[in-house]
Amino acid sequence: MNEHMAVVPLYNRRLTPATRITILLIVAIAGLLYVKWMPYYHKAFLASANHSIGKSILMGTDAKAPASSWHAGINYTLAYGKAIWQAMVLGLLLGSALQEFAPRAWIARVLGQTSFRSVALGGLLAIPGMMCTCCAAPVVIGLRRANASAAAATAFWLGNTVLNPAALVFMGFVLGWQWSGLRLALGIPLVFGTGYLVSRLSKTR
Repeated sequence: MNEHMAVVPLYNRRLTPATRITILLIVAIAGLLYVKWMPYYHKAFLASANHSIGKSILMGTDAKAPASSWHAGINYTLAYGKAIWQAMVLGLLLGSALQEFAPRAWIARVLGQTSFRSVALGGLLAIPGMMCTCCAAPVVIGLRRANASAAAATAFWLGNTVLNPAALVFMGFVLGWQWSGLRLALGIPLVFGTGYLVSRLSKTR
């Protein structure tokens, strides 16, 4: 018991469960609202009106992608980092908040099983996040350390990108809704099927 208490931060022991959950929800909702929900909400109207979501990170205002070179690679890396740094910071904050404030017993009960129910909940939980794989990775680590199963964490990680509702809306306005439907038709079995496969492998072990 003493060893367990020694690894729990003092400030965390003084916080009630309700306070810890409140802090976690504030970080998640405020962060997603600022980084994802509001920007994507406005970009959806841009895509609807112009059938475009703006210039390409790879090409900028050029008509075609630049030739392969170190200079082009560095420029793309800088442009991509500038585009996603806020989401990456949010992912790190959410991952840390999950480890510090998440109710681990509840997560173990809901997301910690090898059942398809945990896989389904992990995939559905990803939908509001709408993160790329690199930004979702810290959150996945936080879920795992907060007692989520590998199956649920896998579904969450894949679902952030594959089931991203903003990406589906943008794709519909820019490329056509048939492509959104195809992505969704292939994405659902990919997310939940892969998570279920991981759960079966976990049971076998």
